Amino acid sequence: MVAAALVLVAGACGKGAADDKAGTIAHARRTTTTSSTTPSTDAPTSTTTAAGGASKTTVAGATATTAKAAPAAAGAPTATTADPNAVPGPAAPGTYTYAQSGSTSQGNPPATGTLVVSGGGPSQVFARHVDGSNEGDLYFTFTAHGPVITKVVLKQSGIAISCSFASPVPAPPWPPTAGSHFSGHATCDNGFTADFSGSVGGHVTDHVGGTSVDAVVISSTLHASGQVLGQPVEVTVTDTQHWAPSLRVPTYSHEVVSGQVSGDVTSNLLNTSPH
Repeated sequence: MVAAALVLVAGACGKGAADDKAGTIAHARRTTTTSSTTPSTDAPTSTTTAAGGASKTTVAGATATTAKAAPAAAGAPTATTADPNAVPGPAAPGTYTYAQSGSTSQGNPPATGTLVVSGGGPSQVFARHVDGSNEGDLYFTFTAHGPVITKVVLKQSGIAISCSFASPVPAPPWPPTAGSHFSGHATCDNGFTADFSGSVGGHVTDHVGGTSVDAVVISSTLHASGQVLGQPVEVTVTDTQHWAPSLRVPTYSHEVVSGQVSGDVTSNLLNTSPH
């Protein structure tokens, strides 16, 4: 989650600090997971297609989200529906390509970006390349109880800010029951702190390269704050993401960033098989 926004958070945290040395990794103090007392596991959805191939999927009990995904080709294969309760294993290593659109205070993103997954598991590193450089890494471990994030590393101008979670953050909580919540607090390098929280919504079907892929809607908020050269820095990232249990990567994300930097970026997965 929030992978595409790492470049913006890193930009704010690294602004004016190119000559500073990165500190040692500090560990998070607490992470909690709670579930709704009245979860709905089968939120109904409806999908319509607009001009240009954009698909709009409405989820009962969740915010409607429009994902500009690749149109389905005639006769294209349909992905096997993954068991929504089966614990997912590691993602297939390799490079996943995303179409990108929007704008940021640091310039508009290129038309395409990548997500590079390395490691055969159970621990893997997800490196997001929004503008061609590695702006940040997410460290995942795929456990018997579901995938968790153990560390986040933000990179900018030669500066690396690490946030390690002493209690890993479920990403998402498993099984992905609608109404489940997750949260975590981290103390990071250079005196920064980060609070990460979110919830699971309903289920949607996205089209990726002509293949239908089931996904879980996840809404999250990342708030990072600290000081650079005595000046306060505060950034908030809100993200609506479609996470595919069959692929273990997002098929869609819409991120809005506010604070010392700003942006509104949408990303859509273009390939179900990495290269």
